[in-house]
Amino acid sequence: GAVLACAVPWIKCLLLTHCSGIMSQESSLLALNSMYQFIESRVSTLHTAVEVSTCFDLIVDDLDEEEEEDGGPVIYEDKDSDEEEGEGTELAMETDEEADESADGVGSVVACSGLPSPSRE
Repeated sequence: GAVLACAVPWIKCLLLTHCSGIMSQESSLLALNSMYQFIESRVSTLHTAVEVSTCFDLIVDDLDEEEEEDGGPVIYEDKDSDEEEGEGTELAMETDEEADESADGVGSVVACSGLPSPSRE
């Protein structure tokens, strides 16, 4: 593929350069006319094919980069919960009474600041 891509423009240039000598011989003119038309059609589509190939390369590179960035799932392990096994759950859980007490403390701070107090359900 790559050799042909380089050879086609070279052959076209060669034919154009030696066009007068080729045209003087009628037998070669008929044989090379079809070859010249074939080369012309290939050269005209070559630029478009290179553009499409470049676009595909960019898309594939972007997909490869996204796969590398994703890597895998991120797992967060809390070191405190491993050391205190049962104690962490007791400290983390909050009863309704404690929530009401903490909300009362917030309400008093809000009242002092002049902001409206938060609504409770």
